Amino acid sequence: MRYLILILFIPFFTLAESSPELKKELMQMEIQDQSIRNKIGKVGWQNPPKELINQLKIIDEANTTKLKAIIKEHSWLTKELVGDEGVSAAFLIIQHSSDIEFKAKMLPYLETSYLNNEGITGQQLALLTDRVLIAQGNKQLYGTQADLIEGQIVFSP
Repeated sequence: MRYLILILFIPFFTLAESSPELKKELMQMEIQDQSIRNKIGKVGWQNPPKELINQLKIIDEANTTKLKAIIKEHSWLTKELVGDEGVSAAFLIIQHSSDIEFKAKMLPYLETSYLNNEGITGQQLALLTDRVLIAQGNKQLYGTQADLIEGQIVFSP
């Protein structure tokens, strides 16, 4: 009977993140990221106050710097390390980073994560791929990037 109980609990231990502190740090970074974007959304993205834009840049830069240090220490983050929410938070930070070289460097890791079902979705991979391609002056591959111009959706090349 003791062996049966042990066998029943083993799968639960393997589902837990191995670094809850790191996950918590990533989630805090995501909260900062989304909080400033929600503030800007309330006043309108068309002409937001410079103060909010400056806060956005400061948060994005700080989050990018922290994430680079985390990845340098741990390599790419897996759901086994930080859970799906932690991986999604890391993706969000990469997506909002102004460092195009960093984004491009992360694409192979995101692709591997997606292919191995380690927390990145196909939609996230497509979104970042297109953003990087456009930022590098290339055409997007998946058609995820568009702007609203005079009430019409216009896809980026």
